[in-house]
Amino acid sequence: DIRAVAHLHPPSIVAADLAGISLRPIYGAYDIPGAVLARGGVPVYRRAVLIHRTQLGKEMVTAMGDRPVVICRGHGITSVASSVQQSVLQAASLEELARMSLAVVSAGGTLVDIDDADWEDLPDLGANFNTGAVWRHEV
Repeated sequence: DIRAVAHLHPPSIVAADLAGISLRPIYGAYDIPGAVLARGGVPVYRRAVLIHRTQLGKEMVTAMGDRPVVICRGHGITSVASSVQQSVLQAASLEELARMSLAVVSAGGTLVDIDDADWEDLPDLGANFNTGAVWRHEV
């Protein structure tokens, strides 16, 4: 149930995309919601434009598919959720994942997805934790 849309310009996400770094679930318990966002892949709208016409918006939504976030090449991201808080926190989680990915690559490391078996031990901590507590902490 989409009730909120946030459009933001997180610099690490933009930089990672421009560097050709796909955001993947490289960690788990460090930020479970961020790992979950990356698990199914983070789509990219490959046009580096300002979305100021209906057709461009439709193209971006098509690129987004059924995912809650889409990277807009050289621009930022669009995040959709059931609340403003969740939409903004999805962006914050993705920005942290991008920052960490850039750090790993800058250190000469290789981005490796967490093991499939680890997902069983990464619980959904519920909206009160994932949105409520984190929102109070971050904002």
